[in-house]
Amino acid sequence: MKLPLDFPRTAFHNVRLTVDCLAGTLTTITAMSTAKMEKGEERQPQVEKDEGAYYAAVIKMI
Repeated sequence: MKLPLDFPRTAFHNVRLTVDCLAGTLTTITAMSTAKMEKGEERQPQVEKDEGAYYAAVIKMI
C-alpha cells in the first residue's frame, strides 16, 4: 500500500521502510534454511500431536 505523498519522518513512511526490510530479511532466512534442509544440514521441525493441537488453538484465536 503506497500513498501518493509519502513524507519522510512520518509514521507511515517509517512503517513502510520497516516492512520492506523485514520482508527482505525473512525471505533471505527462509532461502538459507531451505538450502540447509536440502543438504541435510538442518532437519525439518517435527511437531508432536499435543503441540499441533496447541498451535491450532492459538491460530484459531488470532
